[in-house]
Amino acid sequence: MVFAKYEFTQAQWDKIKTKIQATSTDLEGNETTYFTENVVELGQLVLTPAVIEDMQVIEEAILSDKYSVDILWKEEPLTDFNKYEIYPDPCGVHTFAGLEGLYAERYYTKYPEKRPILDEKIS
Repeated sequence: MVFAKYEFTQAQWDKIKTKIQATSTDLEGNETTYFTENVVELGQLVLTPAVIEDMQVIEEAILSDKYSVDILWKEEPLTDFNKYEIYPDPCGVHTFAGLEGLYAERYYTKYPEKRPILDEKIS
């Protein structure tokens, strides 16, 4: 498994997500499209939160112009996705519960100089 994070424009995501989608048809002929990987569409993340005073919005939130998506790949990611991969530190706003270590290993492989050095006890 590989836990990777991505940013796309909405148009890029709409096009590339079809590479990890499939369609099934039930007995009544109804089609359902689904992801073949574990996908969490986070959407446009908040860069700056809204300022609210006395239940009034003083300043609107500022949202990213990118569409964020986390994917838990069953095997290696498709190479078409490579140029959209991002590496937030720490894990970003979302994680697949219990799999933070998968992301951390990917992050520290990309940025080995950022791996924390653990203190060794001298006996």
